[in-house]
Amino acid sequence: MPILNPFILAPLLLILFLAAGTLVWAALWGIGVWKKKRWAKWTGGVGLGVSLVLITLVGGCYMWMWSPVKNPQRVFQAAFGKPPPPGVTNIVGESSGFGDSAGIVIRFSCDDATFRALLPTVIGKISEAEWSQYESSHAHGRDWPNLTGDGIEHYLHEHSFESRKLGPRGFSSEVYAIARNPRTGEVQFYWDGID
Repeated sequence: MPILNPFILAPLLLILFLAAGTLVWAALWGIGVWKKKRWAKWTGGVGLGVSLVLITLVGGCYMWMWSPVKNPQRVFQAAFGKPPPPGVTNIVGESSGFGDSAGIVIRFSCDDATFRALLPTVIGKISEAEWSQYESSHAHGRDWPNLTGDGIEHYLHEHSFESRKLGPRGFSSEVYAIARNPRTGEVQFYWDGID
């Protein structure tokens, strides 16, 4: 996510502003101690304490909002809108989101009937050639589905603001990508949403 995103930039600027204020308060406290000025020690000390508490609160909230969810049940719920059914095993994944961006990466195993019931209605099966073409024309990170070999099924849906009527209404730009090995039942699910 770009640093110019206001949801990222605003808390960082606030933390920098508070850090600068902390230095000023610390300097005033230091001058009060050095020059034995009681008013400067008290003013600097109170200001320093308040600044440190504010930096801790803002930084803590900022990190808490950014920290990804790795609980398998919660990640699955975020990906499919319901808890994992009994046929789903070996769930590993991560979901994260803040401001105007979110992402989900999840891997699991299931039988064919369970997979068909879970498959989002907006997503369609595509050929290996279409998958390769899409993959090569878009920059995706290490979490992009990477199942390879004969018989791998690929499913893809992308919509942007221009084609919003085709997909869900939550984000103005979304990518759903699923790779599945029907022989082993392994499924790799990738979703990315940006407003």
